[in-house]
Formats: sequence, structure tokens, C-alpha cells
Amino acid sequence: MRKLILLTLCLSLLSLSLYAESNIVPMEKLREIAHRNAESLWGDVHPAEAIPYYSVDDEIVAYAFNYAIDKGFPDKQSLIDECESKATDMNKYAR
Repeated sequence: MRKLILLTLCLSLLSLSLYAESNIVPMEKLREIAHRNAESLWGDVHPAEAIPYYSVDDEIVAYAFNYAIDKGFPDKQSLIDECESKATDMNKYAR
């Protein structure tokens, strides 16, 4: 009787784990959840691009969602221009 219960439990856990691995949450739903949580914590927030985290098998396993509070992130080109201007100024501490 114990073996039957243990076997049933193991098989049910195995089937649940296979089911859980096959359900991938859509990216839009992840963004929505992250944005809702960020707004509830910090109020006026502006999202950046999500950063994917990879496993050793080169599969995406998680995302990091970054937010700016009260004002948006600067665009990519203005950041590049600012870095280049600081580099030409030869001021290594301003980079």
C-alpha cells in the first residue's frame, strides 16, 4: 500500500513538472505584470527594454525589467554622444 501511494505521488509530481515546464508566459503579460508592480511601488515610472537572462543551455530563463522614476531614460544615441564627448575631453573620471 505504501509503495502504491508513493508511486502515485511520484507520477503525479512528474506530470505536474512536465506541465509546468511547457507553459511559457507571453512577454506582453510579463511586461504588464512588471509595469503594474513598478507603478504600485514607485508611482510615475518609465520602462526600459527588458534584459534577458540565459541559462547554461543558452535558453532564456528570466527577464530583468528596469524602470526610471519620474522621468524617462535617455535615448541610446544621446548616451553614445555623451560618452564620446567625455572621451575626447580626456577626462577619465567623467565617463
